[in-house]
Amino acid sequence: MKKVIFFCLVVGLSLIGVQGQAKMSDKDMNGVKGPVRSMREEYQTVRGIESKGEKPDYSRKTFQEVDFDESGGITTIRYPDESELAFDIVDGFKAFHYVKKAKPPRFTVMRVQSEPLKKEEKLTPPDPRYEIRYVYEYDKNGRVKTEKEYDNTGKPFRTRSFEYDDNGNVSQMREETSVAIEKHKYKYDRNGLLVEDLEERNIKGPGTDSTGRKVYSDYKIDDHGNWVERKVTYYYEDRGLPEYNIKASKWDIETLEFRSFVYY
Repeated sequence: MKKVIFFCLVVGLSLIGVQGQAKMSDKDMNGVKGPVRSMREEYQTVRGIESKGEKPDYSRKTFQEVDFDESGGITTIRYPDESELAFDIVDGFKAFHYVKKAKPPRFTVMRVQSEPLKKEEKLTPPDPRYEIRYVYEYDKNGRVKTEKEYDNTGKPFRTRSFEYDDNGNVSQMREETSVAIEKHKYKYDRNGLLVEDLEERNIKGPGTDSTGRKVYSDYKIDDHGNWVERKVTYYYEDRGLPEYNIKASKWDIETLEFRSFVYY
């Protein structure tokens, strides 16, 4: 069975609304409130799946550490493999370059294959100033409608599009690469906390399509209104490929997610 996993640069989507005409910041897109200077994200499996008789790793692990400037823009992301990304504005676009690069490079899995070029897109020689740049489209309320990622030759490899509910929370998200299309539908409680994520993944090439459901509960909130702990239960179903003798399967796991903050 072929599993295709895409690593996002930051965890979470817009879980808080943007008021007025101000454009969404990186902080907004991460659902973070208040004058955040840095955020550390960790996770811990509490019920997993045994593979070849081996039990899952139940230790608490760091996913990433993110630094923000006072306007809510991401300046740095650090990962446990010691890779580090620095963000800047290049020719008017948000972009990042490696300060430290893990071996093999961190984004090898994500960049399995680049998206085909559209007529209006042109390739250029590699730009040494950045690794990836982002192009955004906004709606009339300043919320991100689409986020497109390009490498330093102008080659696109991921596009995400967003829809919002009346409270400004992301209600649907569609992500497309040359490898797969993912669709998400989100539900929130009366306090605006994410409680459900319905996922559908369609693999374009050889691979197994799947559907999933994540249920979020047991939130703990800090004084700024940011969640610092929550439980996530994953329910997934792989559809199987009978022609390749790959059986359909169902599985579920449970994790805890943690966030800790330093504020300005």
